Amino acid sequence: MKVTTKEKAWNEANKLMLYDYDYDAYKSRMAGYPIYSNDNGEWISDLGGRLEVNYYPNSNHRGIKTINIWIVSDLETSGFHKNALGIWVM
Repeated sequence: MKVTTKEKAWNEANKLMLYDYDYDAYKSRMAGYPIYSNDNGEWISDLGGRLEVNYYPNSNHRGIKTINIWIVSDLETSGFHKNALGIWVM
């Protein structure tokens, strides 16, 4: 999944998570990046350019699923890409 802002990424993550989550200082310190988790075994890793959402797609808590929500620029979503020199081209 791709979105254009971090706010939109968090909105999408909130749609996937069944339960509320909080910042997990211990897991974040161990991983080296922010992790948000809940008591039901779900978590979100904030990896800067993407959110990795690990959640249960239903309430029976079986089969955790992982979705990456990539945060990309408007140029990337409109068909542009960066060439070897870092210049946006179509």
